[in-house]
Amino acid sequence: MNHAMFPDPSSRPSNRLGALRFGVLGTLAVWREGGCTEIAAAKHRTVLAMLLANPNRTVSVGMLIDELWPGLAPSTARKTVQGYVWRLRRVLGPFADRLVTIGSGYRMVLPQDGLDVLEFERSVDTARVALHAGASERAVGELTRALDLWRGPAFDGVPRSPAIEAYAVRLDEAYVAAQESLIATRLNLGRPAEVVPDLVGLSAAHPHRESLHRLLMTALHRTGRRLDALDVFQRLRFRLAAHYGLEPDRQTTELHQALLRDCVDVAAIPQR
Repeated sequence: MNHAMFPDPSSRPSNRLGALRFGVLGTLAVWREGGCTEIAAAKHRTVLAMLLANPNRTVSVGMLIDELWPGLAPSTARKTVQGYVWRLRRVLGPFADRLVTIGSGYRMVLPQDGLDVLEFERSVDTARVALHAGASERAVGELTRALDLWRGPAFDGVPRSPAIEAYAVRLDEAYVAAQESLIATRLNLGRPAEVVPDLVGLSAAHPHRESLHRLLMTALHRTGRRLDALDVFQRLRFRLAAHYGLEPDRQTTELHQALLRDCVDVAAIPQR
């Protein structure tokens, strides 16, 4: 994913003094006692990433070994993992008791505000409830708060083991989906001019994602740029045909037909 798509992390307030907080929505981050602690060793980052990908759940030593040494692990793997965990506890300092041993595995015990992913998911869920209740302005606030937690692609800089790669892809998709939901909500609140610049950038970053192009077509139409909206469809159609031999889906085609008829009341965009 393009780093330019994410908010500027320097604009955020620093972590609360005396608290421990982790971040995976960007580079792997450990904030404690008001500062950010770097995890320099790649394998230490992998162990921490696996624990944070499974917050408040036990990660077995076997799972960690599989992620650290895909294929053939050394005979000393279990003892080496124990050493990595010991070093991570030292990094955590006064919060070392958050990393607990459970049988033949380890668990990172975290409160709701102790990990950016948990905060992101909570805000997205709250926004979804608000939308169903017709509280669109509150949904905009919650989605904005959720997206502001992102500093870059999920698990940026962490070695791409199979489990981390799968989780990172899922989180990155959740990020784009939240962006779509925020834009659709703002569009349905009657703010098409506000969302056009964001949609131009997002549709360029995701040139085959039809839902984003439908949002852009609708926003352009609602700002009086019908021909530009039609041009978005034609360029999307060309790319889909060239890359996949496919036509746009039914929803996109129906929106195109509405634009050809210069339908003033293009249907509201579904919100997630």
